[in-house]
This record gives sequence, C-alpha cells and structure tokens, in this order.
Amino acid sequence: MAHIQYLLEKEFDLWSDKDKERYGTEDGKKDKQKLNKVISKLEDMKILLTEYLMKKEDQLNTTLLREGRNINGPQVNGTDDLSNLLSKMTLEDSKKKISPNLTSSSGLISSRDLILCTRDAVKKQIEFLTNVSDENSGINIAWIQGAPGVGKSITTLSFIPNWILDGWTVSWINVSVDGAITAFRVVNQCKTKFEMDRDSVYDWLNEVLDKHVAVIDGNHIDVMLPAVKWYRETEKGRRLCVVVSSLASSKKNRDREDVIYKSATHIVSSWTLDEYMTALDDDDMWQSVCKNIQVQGESKEESIRSKFFVAGASARYMFDFSMKQAIERYTKAIKIVPDYMTLMDKGIESSTIVSRLIGVIDGQKFIVSRFAARKLAFKLGVAKIDDFVSTCRNFLNPAMFGWLFEMRFFALLGGDGVRYILSGQEYNWPYERVYDFDSKYPDLMLFSNQDNK
Repeated sequence: MAHIQYLLEKEFDLWSDKDKERYGTEDGKKDKQKLNKVISKLEDMKILLTEYLMKKEDQLNTTLLREGRNINGPQVNGTDDLSNLLSKMTLEDSKKKISPNLTSSSGLISSRDLILCTRDAVKKQIEFLTNVSDENSGINIAWIQGAPGVGKSITTLSFIPNWILDGWTVSWINVSVDGAITAFRVVNQCKTKFEMDRDSVYDWLNEVLDKHVAVIDGNHIDVMLPAVKWYRETEKGRRLCVVVSSLASSKKNRDREDVIYKSATHIVSSWTLDEYMTALDDDDMWQSVCKNIQVQGESKEESIRSKFFVAGASARYMFDFSMKQAIERYTKAIKIVPDYMTLMDKGIESSTIVSRLIGVIDGQKFIVSRFAARKLAFKLGVAKIDDFVSTCRNFLNPAMFGWLFEMRFFALLGGDGVRYILSGQEYNWPYERVYDFDSKYPDLMLFSNQDNK
C-alpha cells in the first residue's frame, strides 16, 4: 500500500470503490462487473418475490375477512338512488360528470365526482356498446380491451344509464388484481351493492333472466368461468356479457367460443398529447386534476407537457398520480423487464406492473412514455434495442422510431460513449451515467461520472 502511494504520490484507499475503479486490474474490473450483474439479478428477484408475497398477503386478508363475516352467497352492502343520475350518454356530449353514487363498488375512485372527457376513443366505445346492446345484434359477449389506465372502465360505467333507460338490468362485477370481488346491480333506478365470493357469481347472475347485461371489469378466470356458463344459456333470455380487460393473450383460445357464441371486440386507444391539451382546456377537468399536473413556476401548457413526458399515454398516471408517484411506479415496472420483445409481445398481457409500460393506438403497441423509453434504454443497452428494431421494424407505431433513436443515444452514452461527427471532425462523448430525472423539468437529464451518486 505504501509502495502504491509512493508511486502515485497520492493517498490510495484499498476499500474505496472510486480508487478500485481508477487503479484496479482489468481482471478485477471484470470480476466487479460480473458481481454487479449478479446483484442486479438478485434485486430483480427480490422485487418479484416481494410482489408475490404482497399479493398472497392481500388474498389471505380477503379470505380471512370473508370468513369472519360468514359470507355464504351474495350479501347486500348498501343501496343508492340513481333517479337523478339517469341521463343517456350521447356522442354529442363533450364531457360527463359521474357521481360517487354510480362509481361506488365499481373499483373506480368513488370519493369525488369523476369527469369523463369524450375524446374520439370514448365516442367509439359508446358507439360499440350501443351496437352490441341492440336487440337484433345477437351478440352474447363483448370484449373491451386496451392498455391499462386509458378509460375503458369509466366509459363503460357511464353507459349504465343508457342500458337502464332501454329496459336492461345491469350487474357489475369488479375483480381486483388479488381476485377480490366487489359488485352491484342496477334495477330501474335503484343500485344495490353486494359482497360475494367467486362461488356465488353464477347463481347471482342467474337471478335475472331476460334482458340482463353483466359487466366483468377485469378478466379474472375465477369470475369468467361462471360468467361464460351464464351467458351461454341463451335459451333463458337475452343476455350480454361485457368484459373490460387489457389485451388478452387468450384471444387464440377464444376463436371457437367466438364462433359458437357470437362475440365482438373493441380496442380502446391510449391518450395523445393533443387529447390531454383539449381535455384540460375544460376548467372543471383542470381543477379536478391540476394538483397532480401543475409544476411550480411553469405555465399550464408547460406543466401538461412536463407531466406527459413522464406519464405519456396513460391517463391514470397523468390525472390520478403525482409526477413523483408516476416515476416511482414506472421505475418499479422497468426493473423486471427482461427485454423489449417480452415487453412488446407479452407485457400488456402479463402482470399489471409490466403492462403499465405499454400504450396502444390503432392496434399498434408502443412504450408508454419517453421517460419509460429512456429508462428502459439504460437498463437493457444498445444490443437489445438493435435486436428489437430489426425484428419489429414493420410492426411498430411510427411514433416509436423517434423514441428508438433517442433510446439508442442514451444507451450508448451509458455504455461505451457516443462517437459523432461535427463539421467533418470526429468527436467522442465518453461514458456518462444519468442518475436522476428532474421532477420539475423532466426533459433535463442530470449526469454524473461517479458511480456512487
């Protein structure tokens, strides 16, 4: 140690990561890189295990709660009068306020009025629901699919007055990620809320025979099996099952079902920046969500653009979460993504935490935001970006190509550095490690060459 200090004429700390990086041998550096990879994999495994244990804990708590209440069959959990809320949703409406009386027991926010802005995707979903509900449509099951957080459930909920005023009885079943069930039924102008377990679903649906629509919010196998059994019994009367879910990998397995029992599918597009600008131009809408969007010192438009950089195409992350919360949730999801192909091919069909990274417009998938795209680039590196582009070039949303260039740049910067030519002169931008995104100005990247920052 003294000899090294003498040669270098400076202090040297054997246990300092900084000095190991500066003076360590190549073999030592390679060993450190291998160790870092192992640590990274262990961290990913820890996240997966933590999520699994949290999910099991929720399921156990739900089971204990139900056993404690001795729920044998559906139990009434309150009623609401909807007589003042039953006005039809039309394609001409620019927005619709949805009361907590309607959202309670639906799985949506029920502590305040929700505002549904009728962007084009909403109008298309309303038109779809109108068509499948027609007496002559013959549709038994309607699938409403799309990326998480785009407004599929709230739009379907807003259509309930249309069904009621047309003489339907509506039963709504929400299935949470852990399989817990909340439900309600609207008959005429009265809404009755229920608690039940999965074994009660079929009998509960069978209590109403004719002109009965059942909405399954969340494609959970434990609820879908009794729902499928119910809607297949068409001889008992007109039945329509509406399933609101993310894009399902089970589509191939549904082909035979779709032939025997007539079905229809509608895919809801994710949000664009222009749609956010239009929606938030409405004062009521802005006031209801501005606390999660407004950035101190920025104008309204600048704040929307800053939040869009992070939240992207997910209205849930745009409206319902703060900038910090959106960053934390996306970062958590990114940590368990193994590669781009898995994300784009299976991500939206897998666990909720991964599917939140995907948006869909006109049936084409893309990474939900520029923030998420950059973070993925740092995690996965240049080689995986290049493999992804070469494989999927003909199937990508056009907006993704600009992002892929940006992703490749930052992946190079975080790896071997970037070589570029300016005025005929070749330059090299050496390795930089992006260690933070400024929550106030998310387009500003903060760099550091020191690994301990």
